[in-house]
Amino acid sequence: MKPKILIAEDDPVSQSLLNDLVIEQGYSVVLAASGDEAWVALLDDPAIQLAFIDWMMPGMDGLALCSRIKSEIRDRYVYSIMITAKNHKDDVIRGLETGADEFISKPVHQGELISRLHVGERVLDYEKRLRAEMRRADDLLLN
Repeated sequence: MKPKILIAEDDPVSQSLLNDLVIEQGYSVVLAASGDEAWVALLDDPAIQLAFIDWMMPGMDGLALCSRIKSEIRDRYVYSIMITAKNHKDDVIRGLETGADEFISKPVHQGELISRLHVGERVLDYEKRLRAEMRRADDLLLN
């Protein structure tokens, strides 16, 4: 089953393009126009496991959102892909240090987006298997 995707993007055109691209790939999507709206969506919907996050948004920006996801969401792993027009090495490093798993520069190339989406799915699959093995090990220890 494909993970549900959050698209946190305040620009309606960019949001629509991202939405169309991932829906064409068979994913279900939750849209948010701000970091605060995205945070509420993540808390309300535990099926969201992958997030495309714009760096610059009103209210909570993408950096703060990524940082909060990594530090506060404990019930699942949310694979975060930062999408931004910023493309200097210092920006990439800053984005990754705040908790983003991937970094895509605008304008988004469809092939790159889909490839990084598939990488995220593989990571989520590994994480799911690791959690299952940990539960199995814990059950064995309890017995």
